[in-house]
Amino acid sequence: MQPIAFLKRFSFHFLLLILFFLLHGYSEYVGLIPFSDLLIFFLAAAVNGCIILLVLKKVAGSWQKAGIITTLSLMFYLFYGSIKEGLKDGWLHPLSRYSILLPAMLV
Repeated sequence: MQPIAFLKRFSFHFLLLILFFLLHGYSEYVGLIPFSDLLIFFLAAAVNGCIILLVLKKVAGSWQKAGIITTLSLMFYLFYGSIKEGLKDGWLHPLSRYSILLPAMLV
């Protein structure tokens, strides 16, 4: 398989989601998070995302489907705290309970 064809088939958007999460967190706390910690987290999250992607490729049979499911699962994992805190401040406060929020995210 040629490298260009592989890059078209492989879903890299979950890596961009991890990069966005790190850059957003760093911009909130400039200077408080060392770059080495960001790099370690990115590498660990990227390896875990690749493992999830490969497992889901076997299950779903398609790189695109596996990439979308991987991106959604990492999105819920990375931004769960922000979603929970955002729901806590307002009239949607009852939705911020674990008994409601976890099943809603799984669905």
